[in-house]
Amino acid sequence: MTEQITVTGMVLSTMPIGDYDKRLTILTIQKGKISAFARGAKRPNSPLLGCSQPFCFGEFTLYEGHSSYGVARAEIRNYFGELRSELNAVSYGLYFCEFAQVMTEEENDAKAVLPICTDELNYHRFDHIHVRWDGLYEVGLMRRYASGDNYEYKESYERAWKEEEKKIKNEHPR
Repeated sequence: MTEQITVTGMVLSTMPIGDYDKRLTILTIQKGKISAFARGAKRPNSPLLGCSQPFCFGEFTLYEGHSSYGVARAEIRNYFGELRSELNAVSYGLYFCEFAQVMTEEENDAKAVLPICTDELNYHRFDHIHVRWDGLYEVGLMRRYASGDNYEYKESYERAWKEEEKKIKNEHPR
């Protein structure tokens, strides 16, 4: 049997393949964005049923195939259940996942993208989703890629967030 690797990541999107399988797009810290097949994930008793949905964040044990990975098992740390209970929050969350999928390349280093994405999902899982925050996530990801990986994620992102927040509060008082 092939060697298994364990990666920390989040499912960005899923696609049904055949009657019982799913193709997952997972954003990982170790390997960047990868495609992985979850065999039998649509079967009612499958151990991969719960982990093969968008927003699932945790440790995935994978085995390498010819052109993609296969999911052997997963230990999910956060399902973002609160996010799934409100339609507005699900829409924002899926948008963030899709944007992260578009901005990253297959098997490319994406260490800063996963924390940005999970921070946004943690923020939006609470009941204070406002249109005024729209755009900050995209700005953070685009700055990271435009700088050619010289972008200091934590400090610059937080500083830009606070400046943008002040600007928006001044322009659109509640």
